[in-house]
Amino acid sequence: MPKKAMLERQDKSGHEVNGAKQIVIIDGITHLGRTYEVKDHHARKTPQALHDATIAIFIECEGVSRNHAVVYPPDDRMSTFSIQDLKSLNGTYINDPNNGTGINKLSRKVSASERIPLRDKNVVMLSDAISFSFTEIEQTTKNYGLMVGHYGGNLKGTLNDVRKLKGEFEKRDFSIDELIDEQATPQNILAKLEVMKRYVTDDSIFLFYYAGHSSPGGALQVEKTSEIKILRPQDLLDALMDFRGQKLVILDSCYSSDLAKYSLPPRTVLIGMGGPAYEGHIPSMAYAKKIDTGPEKGEGNIMGYCSRALYKILRDNQSTIDVSALADKIREDTRIRVHHQNVVCKAMTQIKLSSIHHMPNKN
Repeated sequence: MPKKAMLERQDKSGHEVNGAKQIVIIDGITHLGRTYEVKDHHARKTPQALHDATIAIFIECEGVSRNHAVVYPPDDRMSTFSIQDLKSLNGTYINDPNNGTGINKLSRKVSASERIPLRDKNVVMLSDAISFSFTEIEQTTKNYGLMVGHYGGNLKGTLNDVRKLKGEFEKRDFSIDELIDEQATPQNILAKLEVMKRYVTDDSIFLFYYAGHSSPGGALQVEKTSEIKILRPQDLLDALMDFRGQKLVILDSCYSSDLAKYSLPPRTVLIGMGGPAYEGHIPSMAYAKKIDTGPEKGEGNIMGYCSRALYKILRDNQSTIDVSALADKIREDTRIRVHHQNVVCKAMTQIKLSSIHHMPNKN
């Protein structure tokens, strides 16, 4: 399994930029520079490896060269992560932690003709204003998820849905964040996704789960106060498009299968309900989005239909179950729709300080 490392921005303005830590998990050849266009500039030739980069860190700073440097993961040539300057105009420097924490021109300059090993806690300086600390992280694949539950003014069971399924996914090495009821606003959902995508790598699985109301067309109806506010399908899919790895989208709400009418991100499995969620109601299975006046504590075993079916599969299969097998098992219930978008898209991942965007393959 490939090793992984973390680059965390350490510029003079502090760790926070636009309210988010500047952390990027890298596990492939990584381009550092002011543009994601992989091309030669004037007489400065870029190495072939740069054209094969899987991650691009796009830095909005005039003091950084376009194609500034490239970070390599361990390979046959070097057993550690390493960095090579691309004949940048202002140079790339590594601060030796043994010489204190100050970053200055006396730090070790990275050569443009060879790769220099990166060590834990090294600080890589690209200009007087921009620098990153380097940290190796554990090699095991880490999976992530965001689970959202909203009672919508009249639903029972959404909290149960989130908490029970969260427990099952956490057993399978998922790190789960949750947004419940009043916290589950469109703005909060998109903000959480913006932060979480920095941690996802090519061999990760990212879970997005929602229990609540939705309308024909697949819009998620959240933040019901004096008026219903929705998370538009395209906004959700645009946010998920920025995630590397495999995406598992589970929507336990009416008409949620309609989301498949849109262009799903690559490597995505969508599990949703076809038509109204109460379609095919079976009392013994306690499909539980029961009409009421508001959220209640002590709802017992009340769960949504799709969530209950999913929970039973996970509970009865204690070993790790992959996404394809999970989709096949839940497909056996005709009320639940499963859609795949497994087209492999060879693309760069551009990190624009606080944003990640997929880039089309330029070959």
